[in-house]
Amino acid sequence: MRQVYQNRFFKMSHLLSLWKKTQIFLKRLNGKVKFQGLVFLKIKEFTFVNDCFQKGRNEEIGLFGQALLKSMMSCFLLLIGLLASAQYGNHDWYISPKISFADFSDRNNWDGYSISKVPPISVGVEKGVTDFLSLGSFIGISHDKYVNDTLSSNIHRYSDMVIGSGGMVHFAGWIEQWTDYSVFLGDWDIYAGFNVLFKWKSTNETDVWNEELMIFEDHKSDSFDMKLRPLMGVRYFVTDNFCMMLEIGYANMGLVTTGVTFRIPNQNY
Repeated sequence: MRQVYQNRFFKMSHLLSLWKKTQIFLKRLNGKVKFQGLVFLKIKEFTFVNDCFQKGRNEEIGLFGQALLKSMMSCFLLLIGLLASAQYGNHDWYISPKISFADFSDRNNWDGYSISKVPPISVGVEKGVTDFLSLGSFIGISHDKYVNDTLSSNIHRYSDMVIGSGGMVHFAGWIEQWTDYSVFLGDWDIYAGFNVLFKWKSTNETDVWNEELMIFEDHKSDSFDMKLRPLMGVRYFVTDNFCMMLEIGYANMGLVTTGVTFRIPNQNY
């Protein structure tokens, strides 16, 4: 039994000695590596300085400078994209007076009539709810009047009133992020969405000749219609809070709509 304990003690002593020697070796090795590393860096530093005066190395430095300049420009554009305020903004209000292009003169043959019109005009109010989504509503009217040049009591009046409400998805910020700002839209706002339209039509015709009965008649009618219509549009911000706009789609008073938009930034209220 005593011999067994002696053998175990000897093994433990031997392991402890090996561990201490290993630690000393590692410390020396570490110091040597550091010294060799410093020598190597000094040599490389001298070589680099020396090579800077060589034509080949200068060409490499020129390429490196060009790459560095491109990286700096990319960072600059990215910073502008993040800080640019002349785009759609979350929680901002937008007020848009608009005019649509619609022609109702094909209701009949109006030869011999004097025509007066109130073009399809509307005012929209929009609110940004997220970085890429806005909700809004608009109200619009249009009015056409046709007076017979021979019989002045023969008058045709057509009036429309539309109230719309819907949402728009704004793509400019997404496009810039998807392309890693290689496509920089800056002051442009591109959007698309849907509006639910509530439309009232009114018709008032006086002294209309009835060929069958051979008499003059008056006609009055009113109608209501509700529709879901799409549109897509683009805005260009002339200033941070004023932009021109163009929209295409039947979610407005007409197929083509143009106007301006005034933005009320979130910090102003």
